[in-house]
Amino acid sequence: MNLKKLIKWFFFFFWLGLIFYLSSQEGSDSQNLSDHFVLWIEHSFLASWFSNLFIDFSYFIRKSAHFFLYFFLGMITMNLFLEYPVSFSKKVFFSFLFCFFYACSDEIHQLFIPGRSGKFFDVLIDTSGSFFGIFFFFVCFYFHQKRALKK
Repeated sequence: MNLKKLIKWFFFFFWLGLIFYLSSQEGSDSQNLSDHFVLWIEHSFLASWFSNLFIDFSYFIRKSAHFFLYFFLGMITMNLFLEYPVSFSKKVFFSFLFCFFYACSDEIHQLFIPGRSGKFFDVLIDTSGSFFGIFFFFVCFYFHQKRALKK
């Protein structure tokens, strides 16, 4: 296995481990982490913008974390699949499918963590995050390939 592929596998498993670690936190620990980011937002330049919105900051932060963790998982998975000789459409499909099943297993995992619950809505957020991550990767890859062909 070449070094490039090994590095991609490392990042892939690192990201899966990070998601698993965050999902393994008990409800109170997870809430404290969310509250930390809420306090940072309230004390930053974003405070005036967020204060005009009628949203629960903690809820917003938690759902955004779901989205962005899986956004990056989608990109990392696509990047890993580039190393293998299957069609690009299959790479997209299997990346999406993997992210969906990992999101499902993540929510099932949370059913066994005190103070946490597995929610179908979170699977939808995770899956949409991975979809947009894969789409973003696809767009970047397309323009990179198009630019490389011009040279």
